[in-house]
Amino acid sequence: MQNSTDRGLDNLLLDLGAQLESAGRRDEEEAATDLAFSLSQDRLLADTLRRGGAVAVLTPGGGRLPVAAVGDDFLWTGPHSEQVFRLDYAVLTQADRGEPPAGWSLSFIQILRLLARAGAAVEVQCDAGIAAGQLRASARDFVVIETSAERRVVAHGALRTMRLVKGGLEGVL
Repeated sequence: MQNSTDRGLDNLLLDLGAQLESAGRRDEEEAATDLAFSLSQDRLLADTLRRGGAVAVLTPGGGRLPVAAVGDDFLWTGPHSEQVFRLDYAVLTQADRGEPPAGWSLSFIQILRLLARAGAAVEVQCDAGIAAGQLRASARDFVVIETSAERRVVAHGALRTMRLVKGGLEGVL
């Protein structure tokens, strides 16, 4: 009788051990999933766009433009439409496949300064409407656009998109 009790206890202990081991694996898998989820929540938009599929930006008029390059805080639609969008105001679509945009190690202000140095003709959409003219300067927090009638000073925070009319990025990079 003792032998049968010992075997029963052994089987019970083995069963409990297997259950504990299985529960431990589930806990580890759940912790790994939680960690992966947490890490994915800590990504930056620019990094996400560079690592996915093809990206398009939705325009204020309801259109879509393919994104050719993503900088630290801006995106560029490429030579076909030559527009620069501030990343913090962009609404985008990202496909599961297709070529992701190129990654540029440049900031919005660096791009604006390159364009100002080249004297690019631009059309800027900002909170107060549209300003078209020559990009004369790009300071730390504003740009100066010389229109046919006046000089417009546009704070970076008010600037939404910039269409390059003449003197695009391909000529200055």
